[in-house]
Amino acid sequence: MKTLLHAFGLLLALSLPGLAQCQGQDLIAALPPQARADLAPDVPFAKGNLWQARRGDAHLLLIGTYHLDDPRFGPLAEALAPALQAATGLFVELSPKDEAALKAQIAGNPDTVFDQSGPSLRDQLGEADWARLAKALASRGTPAPAALKMRPWVVAAMLEAPACLMPATVERGLDRRLTTLATTQDLPVTSLEPADTALKVFAALTPADQLEMIRQALMAEPQAEDMAVTLTEAYFRGESQLYLAFTRAEAIRLGMDPAEVDRQMEVMFAALLDGRNAAWIPVLEAAQGPHVAAFGALHLGGEKGVLNLLAARGWTVTQWTPGDAWPTP
Repeated sequence: MKTLLHAFGLLLALSLPGLAQCQGQDLIAALPPQARADLAPDVPFAKGNLWQARRGDAHLLLIGTYHLDDPRFGPLAEALAPALQAATGLFVELSPKDEAALKAQIAGNPDTVFDQSGPSLRDQLGEADWARLAKALASRGTPAPAALKMRPWVVAAMLEAPACLMPATVERGLDRRLTTLATTQDLPVTSLEPADTALKVFAALTPADQLEMIRQALMAEPQAEDMAVTLTEAYFRGESQLYLAFTRAEAIRLGMDPAEVDRQMEVMFAALLDGRNAAWIPVLEAAQGPHVAAFGALHLGGEKGVLNLLAARGWTVTQWTPGDAWPTP
């Protein structure tokens, strides 16, 4: 689930690269036309990364983002710059100030990421899965002993970044580019949620579900480069919801029970997407003056996505293209 889990993995690592280093293929593009059509999600606002919402005199520009660098973000950020100039503020998932506070909290409290009193991760996973995990971590430059006492969700976050993405920077992802633009324009940058949201979300997951996150990542490890490329290309087509449907189909193809896949996805959706989406709505609605909000593209669509939640509260939500007037007259 490449949402908060992926973003937190980036925060822990502090260094990841642009996707250009991955040599996989776009698995969705490689599907036969009918197979791809069968996966198309029947959900509200299923396709698109750029949207505007209006209710009375209130204006929001909602930008679905991706956390890693890609050369296509340069022209996109440049095209979005005029919209920032027309705004009175920028919302992001975590502002630079709050990100620094979260890093300090993690650094000052090792128990955040380590469980020194409980059983080791090796004991929790069993020898076979531990051996697979040790190999996966080694490919990312992390010796397995360093992970023995890590909390399972921390290790799952580390596995979200395939080895082909090591090492480089996230400073050129779309989120960071827009934050930099806003800063140069003296535009206030505000977090959509408290700095410790990630810690609370993961702490609420059961130990069993955290271990399953690791096992799912290990199951997909042989396809890690393909999935990384598939995710990025789906993002640039505005098809993040289709990517979710594809990951479900892939998990089943790899041997997981469909009912268990659906259960795990429901758990992850509730923790990483749905609850946070609902909590962001009052923040967005309280904005004074036109605001831009930039956050992970997976938060946009779906029944419980930000766009549908706004529409249900009387906002008119329409797709937007750089160069279009905003705020709308």
